[in-house]
Amino acid sequence: MTVLTRPILEIDLNNLLDNYHSLQKIAGNAVCAAVVKDDAYGLGATNVAPMLYMEAGCRHFFVAHAVEAERIVSQVPEATIFVLQGVGEDSLEIFKQHKQIIPVISSPQMLAFWNANKPDERKPAIQIETGLNRLGFRETELARMSDVECQNFCLVMSHLACGDEKDHFMNGHQLDNFKRLKNTYFPKLPASLSASDGVFLGQEFQQDLVRLGAAMYGINTAPYRPNQMKNVVRVQAPVLQIETLPKGEFVGYSATYRANTDRKIAIVSIGYGDGLPRSLSNVGKVFFKVNDKLSEARIIGRVSMDNIICDVTNINNLEVGDMAFLADDFYTLDDMGRDAGTISYEIMSRIGKNTRYVRKLVFNR
Repeated sequence: MTVLTRPILEIDLNNLLDNYHSLQKIAGNAVCAAVVKDDAYGLGATNVAPMLYMEAGCRHFFVAHAVEAERIVSQVPEATIFVLQGVGEDSLEIFKQHKQIIPVISSPQMLAFWNANKPDERKPAIQIETGLNRLGFRETELARMSDVECQNFCLVMSHLACGDEKDHFMNGHQLDNFKRLKNTYFPKLPASLSASDGVFLGQEFQQDLVRLGAAMYGINTAPYRPNQMKNVVRVQAPVLQIETLPKGEFVGYSATYRANTDRKIAIVSIGYGDGLPRSLSNVGKVFFKVNDKLSEARIIGRVSMDNIICDVTNINNLEVGDMAFLADDFYTLDDMGRDAGTISYEIMSRIGKNTRYVRKLVFNR
């Protein structure tokens, strides 16, 4: 009998690379940049970035903060790394040390800071607001810039609010705004409007450069149709104990589940401390493979910090040490996000950065 106590996170870099290549084909002539912010969505930027650099020839990367760029800069020596949150006093030294790291400037104040402190003549990217109303220059601010100032950038970019909804009116609205502002203020600059979801909207949205993030990691960013991407993340956790639950007994914190008949339960070593959403309490599911048969089991009671309790009444021959499958090809993080009332991005980030997992990288190219 095998006794394990920690959950396992398996990251399939083969599938991630295949997803990048698939998105390249969909993106046509657009340059494909890889988004490796938040430690590559929690999956390990120091694994993902060099793999894409060496195996796929990726030469453009996006991170959120300069400190994230600093961690991978030596592994992608000929690449350009864009920093989405821009530059400030807390990151200026990193830009001074690494010429290939480029800030994305999103406000007049940040631009003034960069111009006053920039270490050389490298040109930053500029983010413009087209409808998301998040980071980016508004048109009134662009109108105050001189023609010379408008030429001191290497890329103009924006971000879609509803790219995952193919027919949403905001997509056309933002595309029109982006084209108008680019043609008015930055007619000669290369342009980037779309992250993963916008890649599926067609050539006009792809522009000169697309920013591949969630879809590359296997998430369905075009949920109006079946996922075209391969699954990248698999999560398993061991069964620590199997017990009989008599009729009328309660399960878990706050006694939110009560057995209406005699049941059999399995206590599985994973919980919200491992990134599993607490909202899966009494609604989530796991799967077991026993004698080559895949069986579904419901999570009953509250998800606690370290454990979940599963109803395995109808699963024969289950033993302590067997593994519960929480995310796999047959039940992805998209499915878990749906059941949890959140998004797979959030779950991937939580799980990926959690240090309690045994991490297994799959790569055999």
